Amino acid sequence: MSDFDESNYESLCETSLCQIYVRDGFCIQQTQQNCYFVHGDFCDECQQYALHPFNIDLRKQHEIDCMINKLMKKLDNIEIDTEKFNEHNDIDEIYDIVKSGSICPHYERNGRCSEQEEQNCQFIHGDRCDICGYYSLHPFCEQDRERHIKKCIEDFEMKQTCAICLEIMGQTPESNRNNGDHDECEQIEKSFGLMKNCCHIFCWDCIQTWRTSSNAVECPICRIPSETVIKTVFQ
Repeated sequence: MSDFDESNYESLCETSLCQIYVRDGFCIQQTQQNCYFVHGDFCDECQQYALHPFNIDLRKQHEIDCMINKLMKKLDNIEIDTEKFNEHNDIDEIYDIVKSGSICPHYERNGRCSEQEEQNCQFIHGDRCDICGYYSLHPFCEQDRERHIKKCIEDFEMKQTCAICLEIMGQTPESNRNNGDHDECEQIEKSFGLMKNCCHIFCWDCIQTWRTSSNAVECPICRIPSETVIKTVFQ
C-alpha cells in the first residue's frame, strides 16, 4: 500500500459515522458527494447502518454492543453486573460470552427469523456460507467458522461430479480400481479444476486434456470463456 493510500485509509478509520445515514440509510449529502462522514454497513441485529466500514475495532465493538443488549433482554431475571459490561477493559471477556452463543436454527436455514424482527431471539444469527448457502458461519467465533468451512469443502469435494467424465471426484473411479492404477487414482482423487467465470468443475486431468485438445478457453458445458482454471487440491 502506498504512503498516500495508507494515510488515506487511516483517515477513513478515524472518521465518524454519518448519523443520518445510520438511522435512515440515506444521506442527501451523499448524493452530492459532499458528506464529511463515512456511511456505515447495515447491521442485522439493530437494523441500522451502524457498522463502520473501515475501522475493525469500532465494527466489532458495535456488534458486541448489539449482542449485549440482546443478552440483557433475555437475561433480565439474572443478576448481571452492567457496570462491568460497559467497561472498555472488559471487551475481551464480553466477546468470549457472545462468541459462545449458538447459531439460530431458523435463521441458519433461510436467513429469516421472526424472533429477530422482534429483537427477541436468544441465538446468534450467522453469516451466509457461500459453499452450502446456509447462514451457518458464526459471526464471532473464528474457530467455529473455520470448522464449518472445512466441513463444507470436504462435503463439496466428495460429492461433486466431473462434467466431462461424470465420475464423482471425491471417489476413486471404478475403472482405475480394477486396473490397479494407483498413481492415476491418487491424482484424480486429490485435485479438481474450477472454471474462473462459471460454476462448473472438472477433474483436473479432464479439463486440462479438453482445453489442450480443443485449444479453447470456453467452459465445455456453458461455453463461457475462462482464461484461468483454478486448481484445488483435496486434503
